[in-house]
Amino acid sequence: PGIAGAYQAAVADLPAYLSGHGYYPAGLPELQQRLAEGYRRRGLPTDPEQVFVTVGALTAATIAARVLVRPGDRVLVEVPGYPNAAQAFKGAGARLVPIPVDAGGWDLDLLESTVRRLRPRAAYLGPDFHNPTGALMGDTDRARVARALASAGTVAVVDEVHQELALDGRRMPRPLARHVADAGGLSITVSGASKMLW
Repeated sequence: PGIAGAYQAAVADLPAYLSGHGYYPAGLPELQQRLAEGYRRRGLPTDPEQVFVTVGALTAATIAARVLVRPGDRVLVEVPGYPNAAQAFKGAGARLVPIPVDAGGWDLDLLESTVRRLRPRAAYLGPDFHNPTGALMGDTDRARVARALASAGTVAVVDEVHQELALDGRRMPRPLARHVADAGGLSITVSGASKMLW
């Protein structure tokens, strides 16, 4: 329900876009603006120019991997985790460093000691209803992870594709990227619409 109406609304809006060139390498400016507003509402200050729209979250993860990683760089990945993202980093030449996750969450002591010891270039983490365990990282743990990553100079690549799947009005933690910024670190947030719409 609602799909046909959404298509009709999109077709009705189409003429406004036909007079221009139609080529927006970072995404349609109106979409960038709306996505930035969504992040701001969640407590993550975001300018539209910081939003890069791709065809999907895997494409975004692949771009992040290609931009961040040089052959031989270490990248922290969750095990189990989203295998295609891990493959994207491996394809960029990364040496993958596994961090275990189970239904109870992340082994934060191990994560901190691994980050401190190896100083990975990046860490690909899915703190929002982790795939496949469903674990949700709380604010206290997010702050702890953010401090560890920031102190090592590790860029957090945050997979938020499941973020909007909170049910029954569940209050969500602040974005991990916000915690990373508060700790003085850098992050890239990857999200998408397909999981939410599906």
